[in-house]
Amino acid sequence: MSGGTAPYNWTLIDGVLPTGLSLSASGKLTGEPQQLGEERFTLQVQDSASANKSREFTIRIEQG
Repeated sequence: MSGGTAPYNWTLIDGVLPTGLSLSASGKLTGEPQQLGEERFTLQVQDSASANKSREFTIRIEQG
């Protein structure tokens, strides 16, 4: 998010994260994916003045 008033709060509003991953309120993805594949999901970020933006993401887990 560009601009806005900190702090920011991130939430998953549509879709699912790959099994084994989680999203913190600060927007950090953590964990270890449990299976290969692709997931689409939408995240929303909201600032302390209640302004918000959302965006769709795609994450692909591949064997390395």
